[in-house]
Amino acid sequence: MYLDAQREKTAKGLLDGYHVNGVAEWSGVLALEYEADKKTSIISRAVYSGSAYVTDNKAQVPSVVTFDLGIKHRTAFSGTPITLSAMCYNVADKDYWIARGGSSTIGLSMPRTLMLSATFDM
Repeated sequence: MYLDAQREKTAKGLLDGYHVNGVAEWSGVLALEYEADKKTSIISRAVYSGSAYVTDNKAQVPSVVTFDLGIKHRTAFSGTPITLSAMCYNVADKDYWIARGGSSTIGLSMPRTLMLSATFDM
Protein backbone atom coordinates (compact mmCIF):
# COMPACT_ATOMS: atom_id res chain seq x y z
CA MET A 1 0.00 0.00 0.00
CA TYR A 2 1.21 3.47 -0.78
CA LEU A 3 -0.06 6.27 1.46
CA ASP A 4 0.97 9.88 0.85
CA ALA A 5 -0.21 11.48 4.10
CA GLN A 6 0.92 15.10 4.40
CA ARG A 7 -0.26 17.88 6.65
CA GLU A 8 -2.35 20.74 5.32
CA LYS A 9 -3.82 23.87 6.88
CA THR A 10 -1.65 23.72 10.01
CA ALA A 11 -1.38 26.68 12.40
CA LYS A 12 0.15 29.55 10.37
CA GLY A 13 1.19 26.93 7.79
CA LEU A 14 4.31 26.08 9.79
CA LEU A 15 3.98 22.32 9.24
CA ASP A 16 2.23 22.30 5.86
CA GLY A 17 3.74 19.62 3.61
CA TYR A 18 5.27 17.68 6.53
CA HIS A 19 4.54 13.97 6.77
CA VAL A 20 1.92 12.89 9.28
CA ASN A 21 3.75 11.52 12.33
CA GLY A 22 3.77 7.73 12.61
CA VAL A 23 2.42 7.03 9.11
CA ALA A 24 4.62 5.01 6.73
CA GLU A 25 4.44 5.73 3.00
CA TRP A 26 4.79 2.05 2.09
CA SER A 27 3.50 -1.10 3.78
CA GLY A 28 2.47 -4.52 2.60
CA VAL A 29 1.77 -8.17 3.33
CA LEU A 30 2.71 -11.16 1.18
CA ALA A 31 0.99 -14.36 2.27
CA LEU A 32 1.08 -17.92 0.96
CA GLU A 33 -1.11 -20.85 1.95
CA TYR A 34 -0.17 -24.41 1.03
CA GLU A 35 -2.87 -27.09 1.27
CA ALA A 36 -1.10 -30.32 2.17
CA ASP A 37 -4.41 -32.19 1.88
CA LYS A 38 -8.13 -31.41 2.22
CA LYS A 39 -7.82 -31.11 6.01
CA THR A 40 -4.47 -29.41 6.61
CA SER A 41 -2.89 -26.19 5.33
CA ILE A 42 0.26 -24.24 6.17
CA ILE A 43 0.34 -20.45 6.16
CA SER A 44 3.32 -18.11 5.84
CA ARG A 45 3.39 -14.31 5.76
CA ALA A 46 5.94 -11.56 5.31
CA VAL A 47 4.82 -8.21 6.73
CA TYR A 48 6.59 -5.00 5.64
CA SER A 49 6.24 -1.64 7.36
CA GLY A 50 8.11 1.27 5.80
CA SER A 51 9.98 3.92 7.72
CA ALA A 52 7.86 6.61 9.37
CA TYR A 53 8.59 10.04 10.77
CA VAL A 54 7.82 10.57 14.44
CA THR A 55 8.89 14.16 15.19
CA ASP A 56 7.81 16.56 12.46
CA ASN A 57 10.15 15.26 9.72
CA LYS A 58 13.18 15.26 12.06
CA ALA A 59 13.45 11.65 13.29
CA GLN A 60 12.05 8.45 11.93
CA VAL A 61 11.80 4.78 12.80
CA PRO A 62 13.38 2.46 10.20
CA SER A 63 11.46 0.06 8.00
CA VAL A 64 11.06 -3.55 9.12
CA VAL A 65 10.05 -6.96 7.76
CA THR A 66 8.66 -9.67 10.03
CA PHE A 67 7.61 -13.25 9.29
CA ASP A 68 4.66 -15.28 10.55
CA LEU A 69 3.94 -19.03 10.26
CA GLY A 70 0.81 -21.02 10.96
CA ILE A 71 -1.10 -24.23 10.43
CA LYS A 72 -4.82 -25.02 10.12
CA HIS A 73 -6.41 -28.44 10.50
CA ARG A 74 -10.04 -29.30 9.82
CA THR A 75 -11.65 -32.10 11.83
CA ALA A 76 -14.92 -32.91 13.61
CA PHE A 77 -15.97 -33.53 17.19
CA SER A 78 -19.31 -35.26 17.86
CA GLY A 79 -20.33 -34.49 14.30
CA THR A 80 -19.53 -30.76 14.58
CA PRO A 81 -16.95 -29.53 12.04
CA ILE A 82 -14.02 -27.77 13.74
CA THR A 83 -11.04 -25.85 12.34
CA LEU A 84 -8.04 -25.81 14.70
CA SER A 85 -5.45 -23.11 14.06
CA ALA A 86 -2.00 -22.28 15.42
CA MET A 87 -0.24 -19.09 14.36
CA CYS A 88 3.18 -17.79 15.36
CA TYR A 89 3.67 -14.06 14.80
CA ASN A 90 7.17 -12.51 14.57
CA VAL A 91 8.78 -15.96 14.26
CA ALA A 92 12.33 -14.57 14.49
CA ASP A 93 11.44 -12.66 17.69
CA LYS A 94 12.76 -9.47 16.08
CA ASP A 95 12.82 -6.31 18.21
CA TYR A 96 11.91 -3.09 16.39
CA TRP A 97 10.28 0.27 17.02
CA ILE A 98 6.69 0.98 15.96
CA ALA A 99 5.61 4.51 15.10
CA ARG A 100 2.13 5.33 16.36
CA GLY A 101 -0.05 6.94 13.72
CA GLY A 102 -0.80 10.61 14.27
CA SER A 103 1.48 10.75 17.30
CA SER A 104 5.11 11.59 18.02
CA THR A 105 5.48 8.51 20.24
CA ILE A 106 6.94 5.10 19.51
CA GLY A 107 6.51 1.66 21.02
CA LEU A 108 8.54 -1.53 21.13
CA SER A 109 7.35 -4.39 18.94
CA MET A 110 5.51 -7.43 20.21
CA PRO A 111 7.75 -10.44 20.91
CA ARG A 112 7.25 -13.81 19.26
CA THR A 113 3.58 -14.56 19.91
CA LEU A 114 1.72 -17.87 19.62
CA MET A 115 -2.03 -17.86 19.03
CA LEU A 116 -4.24 -20.95 19.20
CA SER A 117 -7.86 -20.94 18.11
CA ALA A 118 -10.78 -23.21 17.24
CA THR A 119 -13.68 -22.40 14.94
CA PHE A 120 -16.85 -24.45 15.25
CA ASP A 121 -19.24 -24.67 12.25
CA MET A 122 -22.71 -25.03 13.70
